[in-house]
Amino acid sequence: MTLRLYLSPWGSGKERGKLVFEGAESLQTSPLDKYYLWGYTTLMWHIEYYVEPSGRQPVAAWLDSLDRNMRLHIRDKVVRLQQNGLVLLNTSMMAPIKGYGGGFYELKYSNYRIALYHEIASNTFLLLHGFKKERRREQREIETAYSKLREYQSRR
Repeated sequence: MTLRLYLSPWGSGKERGKLVFEGAESLQTSPLDKYYLWGYTTLMWHIEYYVEPSGRQPVAAWLDSLDRNMRLHIRDKVVRLQQNGLVLLNTSMMAPIKGYGGGFYELKYSNYRIALYHEIASNTFLLLHGFKKERRREQREIETAYSKLREYQSRR
């Protein structure tokens, strides 16, 4: 199952620009978490959550484990990523993860991170692994995200 996050470009008034989570019925979130943003933005970039072979979505599970306020802040960053894409690169919000080849980035908020991969052909950001940045664990978390990326690429 694929989980997609996007802003609906259709409808009028509040329906236009509505934040939509396709496949989100499997997540343990409240309806307010799923539809908290209203605006008038058209879709440019696709966001997908990495799905393990077992069907588990680690980033979605990680987001659900955070308190509501932190979850909303991080989801706001994901929405901004969808709206702005690679324009965010080398800002305080997004940076490349060096030493792993191109297309491997981290989305940042405070000391929380989501490791992600940009798939150029489909203009999609794949959210691989979420973690809280701690100096002694950071490299291990990045290795975990990179192994998920390699596993994802081997399935395609």
